[in-house]
Amino acid sequence: MKNILLVFILCALFGDCASYLNKRRRDFQDVFTIGIEYPGVGAGVRVGPVSAGLIFQGGESEPGKKDRGSGIGLRGGRIGKYHSQQLMFTILGGESFYSGELKTDSNDVPELEKGIPVLLSARDNLKSHKVRYLTFFNDPISNRKKRKRDAIVRKITEDLAEGNSDPAIKAYLPKDIPKPYGYPASYLFQIEVYAAVGAGVRLGVNFAELLDFILGFTTLDILDDDLDN
Repeated sequence: MKNILLVFILCALFGDCASYLNKRRRDFQDVFTIGIEYPGVGAGVRVGPVSAGLIFQGGESEPGKKDRGSGIGLRGGRIGKYHSQQLMFTILGGESFYSGELKTDSNDVPELEKGIPVLLSARDNLKSHKVRYLTFFNDPISNRKKRKRDAIVRKITEDLAEGNSDPAIKAYLPKDIPKPYGYPASYLFQIEVYAAVGAGVRLGVNFAELLDFILGFTTLDILDDDLDN
């Protein structure tokens, strides 16, 4: 009873109760992965960026086009159908995932970003990913220098634009890149297992998403995923 009362008090303090509760629901769904995927064969486990096993799941296909890498269940905070492909050979390989409606151009061709389709839902787009496992441990000097230059440019531009309503200056503000490496920050805190013979089962839990869910009751959003759509 006390917990229910606390929820209503928070709703009263922070505005739209329906929106608040919906965000908490989606944060809770982010914590777990429970899906059936096909086709697939093999078994493996991933703890954050470290993977091990032998998995061939999803086959070969082009992102955004009809492919064989499918799944249904709870993954990426959404319940329903989703795309999933994974190749794991000992500690080598990679994977891709997205769910939701694709964003297409005037010719009905899916728009791509970092090798995977852009989704109409900003939140779904944030949860999608495409990674190669060894890239977690390979960060070339040229990439680090570029990130440093971009950070300096952004800082200078933000300082110039602060308190200035001139749209010409704001137009030069560098865009935020929510997934600079092609995956959300929470990806590194995922623990999951997969096993398949023809079709497979994927089970997982994400501890960053769990913390985000708990802190979310205070409206603190550590993963910046409390989006309206």
